[in-house]
Amino acid sequence: KAFQLVDSLGEKDAAAALRNLHLELRRGGNALAILGGVAWQWRLMLAAKGYLAQGLSEKETGERLAAHPFVVRQTMHRARRFSIQELRAGHGQLCLADRELKKGADPRLTLEMTILRLLSPERGQSLGAGSLLKTR
Repeated sequence: KAFQLVDSLGEKDAAAALRNLHLELRRGGNALAILGGVAWQWRLMLAAKGYLAQGLSEKETGERLAAHPFVVRQTMHRARRFSIQELRAGHGQLCLADRELKKGADPRLTLEMTILRLLSPERGQSLGAGSLLKTR
């Protein structure tokens, strides 16, 4: 399920994230929809990380995110596992993956590489932007 994919990303568990991605794709999940769900959660984590740095409480963060308290609690927990630099770099990777999918890149490979880049930013940078995303 898509929620399991987001959970495994939030736990920085690349193997579980890839397994959950493959399950979602086998169930007929649309690559852009999967990417959209991951990007939504990533943006929440990026915002929450900023609010944590400002010293905002969970309640204040929830008000700013306009999200359910459970979502806020989960998001703040996940955001603590990443540096602000990792979250910013990840946002760039998600934008790149969105563009590549819309240009016709292989969905499975694009999402796999994006997951690896999200969880290993230094490794993802060494691969180069878009170097493994195109199949044509």
